[in-house]
Amino acid sequence: MKIFALLVVLVIGAGGYLTFGYKGGNETLDTFIANMQGLDRIGDIQKEPREYHDRKVVVSGTAGGAIGFIGFGIYKLTDSSGSIYVSTQKGIPPEGKAINRLKGTVQQSFTFGTKNILVIVED
Repeated sequence: MKIFALLVVLVIGAGGYLTFGYKGGNETLDTFIANMQGLDRIGDIQKEPREYHDRKVVVSGTAGGAIGFIGFGIYKLTDSSGSIYVSTQKGIPPEGKAINRLKGTVQQSFTFGTKNILVIVED
């Protein structure tokens, strides 16, 4: 009976965690879900560019505006936390297409004043 009671408490606690998000340590429901899926949040990459520089990441989001050249392209990828540019040699996705589990390396393209322009170079 004690095990059943413990399981009920865990399920109710997990339900509250998933429904309302854990607020300690600036965690949100989006962050929790991204972590469970093994994803990096674009907003986190933008907030901590030094931590993510030259690091392999996995992100998901929606493709936005793009520029293409022969065999090379750059497009904007947006998730619920922010946007970042993606450099690719695999072809540019159509605007509005959902991109799932894109793998790449974060590079700092350039700094303009206090703004860092980051790019994910797709693997």
